[in-house]
Amino acid sequence: MDESLKRVKPDIAVITTKSLIASIYPVLEVFYPGEKDVNEWFIEGEPNMRLLMENPATVEMTCACAINRLPDVIAAQPGYVTSEKLPDLKFRRQF
Repeated sequence: MDESLKRVKPDIAVITTKSLIASIYPVLEVFYPGEKDVNEWFIEGEPNMRLLMENPATVEMTCACAINRLPDVIAAQPGYVTSEKLPDLKFRRQF
């Protein structure tokens, strides 16, 4: 595969109502045999931090978010409801 097709890296900047700035650089990557996923965050502040999660359980984490969102979707108003109109996502041990 052409290396230029392997990575897509759009830059996103978010400024909160309290003027906090989050620069987000998501990377979409096609993995070749033997390559592994990595989640990495750099947080600049006092103190600076680097968080690294090697080979995360991406499928399970995505599924957990979808399952935990079910009660919110069921309780939502009829029709098309965008995520910002739903309550904050939270962990639910039971439904």
